[in-house]
Amino acid sequence: AIFPIVFSLLCVFMSIFTKFITYISDKLGFMSVSNFVLVFVILVLSIYNLKIVTKYSKLNENVKKLNHFIALNEKENKK
Repeated sequence: AIFPIVFSLLCVFMSIFTKFITYISDKLGFMSVSNFVLVFVILVLSIYNLKIVTKYSKLNENVKKLNHFIALNEKENKK
């Protein structure tokens, strides 16, 4: 729940301080400020998506380990 709040505050910051954003986009070599903002938003959302996918992958691996553990315990209990 923190990411949407921080992301929206960042968007508000970018809309208030347009001269700063223009300066950054000029220094990075963008032809237009809107191109910089679009690339920045895509980059931030891609990084957030990568974080979520990594977390999901770790949780999925933990579920597999738990399933193996349960199966081995059930096999030992049957003997």
